[in-house]
Amino acid sequence: MIPVCADPLRAELAAWSESLIADMIVSAYSRLVADHQTREGLVRCHVLLWRHLLGGTDKAETFRQELGRQAPRAGIKETAIHALNKQILAELVYVTASRFQRSPKLAGDYSLEIMRAACWLTDARQLAAA
Repeated sequence: MIPVCADPLRAELAAWSESLIADMIVSAYSRLVADHQTREGLVRCHVLLWRHLLGGTDKAETFRQELGRQAPRAGIKETAIHALNKQILAELVYVTASRFQRSPKLAGDYSLEIMRAACWLTDARQLAAA
């Protein structure tokens, strides 16, 4: 379920990108975590973080904090989460550029939202490290 948000652009971005993001997250955690139940909890939390981050809701911080609690218990370092988030951001940029090449305005708008997400992730990481 895509979060309710006032901005239709954010809702569209969250909708079309969710399966791509979920696939990347599942693939990464499948390589990192052997225990199925632990892996499923991490995947759920990380997908929800991205859903709310792209959807523009304030719940993204809640899921970022929960992921930060669950990951160390599973032996996942913060650097691995950061690397995965960077991969997701890069893939979103590539998909946006190729999928919306005939609509430069829409591609630009989506790219700005992806940049906003990248800034939020950077700010959240810096605050957590402080």
